Amino acid sequence: MEEIKKVLSEFAKSKIPCPNRWPVDFFTVFFDLVGRNLLGMVEESKTQGKVIGALNATFLALIPKSSQPSSYEDFRPISCCDS
Repeated sequence: MEEIKKVLSEFAKSKIPCPNRWPVDFFTVFFDLVGRNLLGMVEESKTQGKVIGALNATFLALIPKSSQPSSYEDFRPISCCDS
């Protein structure tokens, strides 16, 4: 639990670290209420050997390289994520 508190304290307060759209401030202010759930999520990820899918999600966007793209080669893919 202390390690999770430490990690949360190192995030920029205005950042939104996960897809639920809650800022870091929420997790630090209400840590007494949500801390056990966060610990459970971390432990589950450790035992399964992978990060829970919702936390490891990104949106892909295609950015045109030219003003008139005509094929997939004319786009640059980027990933948009909450971190």
